Amino acid sequence: MMQHKEYALNKLKGMGDEVLEKILVEEVPSIKIPSRGTGNIIYNEEKRYFELGDRKGTRSLGNVKQIKKMAQMMCVGNFCKELVNIQKTATMREMYYVSEGWDVGFDNQQESNNITEDIEVTLGVSRENLGLLPEEDGAAVYGDITLRDDDVEFNALPRHLLLEERSNLTFPFEER
Repeated sequence: MMQHKEYALNKLKGMGDEVLEKILVEEVPSIKIPSRGTGNIIYNEEKRYFELGDRKGTRSLGNVKQIKKMAQMMCVGNFCKELVNIQKTATMREMYYVSEGWDVGFDNQQESNNITEDIEVTLGVSRENLGLLPEEDGAAVYGDITLRDDDVEFNALPRHLLLEERSNLTFPFEER
């Protein structure tokens, strides 16, 4: 558990340091961000899930259209760094409301979510390890789905439920 948090903290510091180092040597800071477009999604047969491919885009302070997004990334990164440092969490919605006090706040919740996803894929760290939770009550699963984690298997559809009575099961977030 703490290993993942330390890893996340190091990645967040590294992202900030990389930008700061370029500023100090009077170079234009930029960050390579993996493309999340459908053309960059690859199915990994061995792991049996989809992964991002190798395509990346560049977000740069040298592009006027990207300055706000780059600043938002730095603010979200700093917010997450503080969460990890004090061993606290916040929901994505809470972060969005906190961002209203930033000079580079978001126009809406989706914009905030997109920047958070950019940080996740750029650093290779889950939002949970960045101190951010998708929602307070975890995630809901609907229908006949089987979840496997190593040797543990769980079907989200209890056998005693009839087709007409199916609803959803909620899984609270648990950190490992």
